[in-house]
Amino acid sequence: RCMNKKNEEIVKKRDLIVKKICLVNNEETEAKACAILDRFLVEKHKNKTPERAFILSLIYKINIPADIETIHRLVEEQYGHVSPTTVYYTLQLLTEAKLVRRIELIENGPAFFEKTLDTIPHGYTVCRHCGTIKLFPLENIRKDASMHAASGFHIDDVSLIIRGSCRSCARKMAKEKSSLKKTNTAKTTKKQTKTN
Repeated sequence: RCMNKKNEEIVKKRDLIVKKICLVNNEETEAKACAILDRFLVEKHKNKTPERAFILSLIYKINIPADIETIHRLVEEQYGHVSPTTVYYTLQLLTEAKLVRRIELIENGPAFFEKTLDTIPHGYTVCRHCGTIKLFPLENIRKDASMHAASGFHIDDVSLIIRGSCRSCARKMAKEKSSLKKTNTAKTTKKQTKTN
């Protein structure tokens, strides 16, 4: 897929994030996810492979949504060679098993994946300029969801994505705007001086 300059910058930022990702062990949730995957694979007449198990385990250790490239790089670093196709099809399988959720955080960007079991309802802030993604809790959503469920509404998914400019990019843009204004003012003053 053709990538524009903005997406290339986002990929570079994701590369830095891969280096900084800290993996957190939650053995109880991971064991629950593995048991669900085992049952799902039996129902679908599919094999349980070490790669599938490792990718599931890895996703349940990551505390932020990650795109396929990020997940693939982490798998390669910690497991060894696994093809990007294997990672892609495993993520599709885990999504079908409802162990992983696919979300579109960046407009016209890559899909992101995150664990679904034992997570606190949360939303996302996404910087349109640098691609920074932060999670924030949705404290009242459980109560609101319970009200809808009581009325017979079946909730499949709840998602809140707030897109805008992170603090760093907003400052950078303000400086650029201020600098541009000063340059334009200086040019206007210079023109006026020449005409007088």
